[in-house]
Amino acid sequence: MRGRPVLLIVFLFSVLAVAAQDAPKASVLLLMDHSYSLRIAEHGVRRHVLLQTAVRRLVADSSGVEWAVLSFDDIGSVRLEQPFTTNTGRTVRSLGKADLGRLSPVGQAIGWAAAYLVKNAASEERSVVLVSDGVSTDGYRFLPTLGTGVLASGVTLHILGV
Repeated sequence: MRGRPVLLIVFLFSVLAVAAQDAPKASVLLLMDHSYSLRIAEHGVRRHVLLQTAVRRLVADSSGVEWAVLSFDDIGSVRLEQPFTTNTGRTVRSLGKADLGRLSPVGQAIGWAAAYLVKNAASEERSVVLVSDGVSTDGYRFLPTLGTGVLASGVTLHILGV
């Protein structure tokens, strides 16, 4: 009977070690702006194409990161395109799902994205990457929309734009 508790403890540490190896080193939520202004071309290439190309490169060059993709294209229209996954192929394929819409409620979308990230991320290293041309129809103060509770939990906001 004395040998079993030791065996159980060794087994528990083995399971925890394997789980730690599989855990992502970072959780990154890509918040894709699909508003009307992204139809505008820069040097003959539409803004949304430029941004998707940059994001594809970013995702392809990552290792040990879990990605989720949310998109927005109008007020009250934030959609989950891809839940968190470490499969970079799935993440890249989800980038082209949404059509371009109308308005660009960036602040509202950031707030929703941060809440999703805090609730669903597997890593303690958590970031929201706003992928946008920066044209917002609900103001330009993006950081306060994260909220003090989200900021205190270690979520960072990055912006990839044209």
